[in-house]
Amino acid sequence: MTNQQHKAENNDPLAVESKGRSPFFPDQPVPVELFVGRSAQIDYIMTRGAGQVAQGKPVSVFLEGEYGIGKTSVARFTQWMAERSDGLLGIYATLERAESMDDVGAAVLQATLKSGAYNPKLGERIREGMATFVGEQSLFGLTIHAEALRRE
Repeated sequence: MTNQQHKAENNDPLAVESKGRSPFFPDQPVPVELFVGRSAQIDYIMTRGAGQVAQGKPVSVFLEGEYGIGKTSVARFTQWMAERSDGLLGIYATLERAESMDDVGAAVLQATLKSGAYNPKLGERIREGMATFVGEQSLFGLTIHAEALRRE
């Protein structure tokens, strides 16, 4: 057990504080050199994930692991790389709160509507094309028309 894991398990406030010093920030891709020990994983995702999609084959990539180990950072970084180098539209959908298939569908739809950060014109075209499934937009997100989604 690492010192950090011990602190986290014993509710040590320094455990959270040290997480705050991470060089990774949401929505800000970082250089691959900062992913210590992750180059093989990133190469695998780019080859077997983005590489296959670039050839027209549908692929999903699932990352799992303990809190704070960099799953989101790896996902965001590979999304950015796929969009930049392969011209793909990466969709990052977190399923941590999904309890049913409807929840999964809503999470993927919301992620799709939010996609296009690295290609705003494409993102806008996607949002226009999927307007049927979106109710109101508010400060806290989108209302999804689940019935319209099921019919499709």
